[in-house]
Amino acid sequence: MKVFIHKHLDFFSGPCKAIEENRKEYCERYGYELYVDTIPPDRNRHWSFCYIDSILRAFEEYPNADFFFPAIPGFIIMDMTKDHIQSILLENDRESKYDIVAPVFTMFYPEHPYMIVNMRGIPKKVPTTDPIPYVLPSAVIIRNTERSYRFFRAMAKDRRFTSGYFKELPPTVLAVGDAMTIYCLGYKGHRKYIKLYDGSHYTAMPIVSYPKHLDHLNNGTMKYFDPEDPKPIVYIVGCGYSHTTAMELIEAHLPYIRR
Repeated sequence: MKVFIHKHLDFFSGPCKAIEENRKEYCERYGYELYVDTIPPDRNRHWSFCYIDSILRAFEEYPNADFFFPAIPGFIIMDMTKDHIQSILLENDRESKYDIVAPVFTMFYPEHPYMIVNMRGIPKKVPTTDPIPYVLPSAVIIRNTERSYRFFRAMAKDRRFTSGYFKELPPTVLAVGDAMTIYCLGYKGHRKYIKLYDGSHYTAMPIVSYPKHLDHLNNGTMKYFDPEDPKPIVYIVGCGYSHTTAMELIEAHLPYIRR
């Protein structure tokens, strides 16, 4: 059994529902079980950690699953002609050696040029002029193993992510991405069971009204969506975007979905 995890957020219900329909079409075509998690985020920490909670709940709901594929409600699948999740597995883990196969992006924010250091202690940010690696708990293939479950459970219970640097982060950022980056890159013990792949290989920026901070994904190498040569995924919701803008982005891309 293959489980596609979709998180529904009440404060972003319109776009979440539209993207859920996109997920449903993909799942029906390629035999995935669609798990829609509607439980509200925990108020005692940054809201974005609800994505980790969704993963843990999927482990409990589907104990016989082969793997899970969580996806934040921030991208739309543009190519339905191929099972791209299986393609990622074949390209990166043909021998099933890894518990987690995750996309890594290279990012640099000119407005906020910093990187996280002291990953194994109390995280803090320091100025930098270099692009930095960034891992999201989205478009990740998670095999149903005790080790991968413990990985996400440890992240969910890590008290560092409810204080200090993480406590100061505004709601318009995906704090969970920093946590995922720390766990994937900061611990050699974890890295043995994690395969990172280039997220820009499968992902494009929106064709219209793209979030400006995405200009710097993969150090400027991430391309805009091209209907003539489409990437499988387009990020359509930027941090802090309104319902109206997000819906406009979704609707602008719907005519270009390949079926």
